[in-house]
Amino acid sequence: AIIEEIKRQFDEIPGLREGKAEPEGKAIVDIATKAALSQMVLPGSVAILAPVAVGFILGPASLAGMLAGAVAVGASLSLFMANAGGASRAIPRVPKPTRPRLSAIRWVIPSRTPRAPPSRS
Repeated sequence: AIIEEIKRQFDEIPGLREGKAEPEGKAIVDIATKAALSQMVLPGSVAILAPVAVGFILGPASLAGMLAGAVAVGASLSLFMANAGGASRAIPRVPKPTRPRLSAIRWVIPSRTPRAPPSRS
């Protein structure tokens, strides 16, 4: 749907291909938002209905265990994701390792060719 919207904008908005006109970004964001919200219905309903089902079927002790486990896993996962986000943001700042040029270290390697004795003249 986003590709079709982009094609529609290129066909209908004069000057968009040349960079003289602005695209309608709001339409593309609306399409992406509606798709994301429709895909989150099932996970959201599982998050709401699972504790209710566990509480009625297995009892309050099982519900307490499930909620304690969810809090423990959620806390550790949030710490992991926060640290991973900070590390991934710092990646571009780390310089790339470079290999030394052979011309820079050639003077360290002894020559295998015999040298002529210095001339006495």
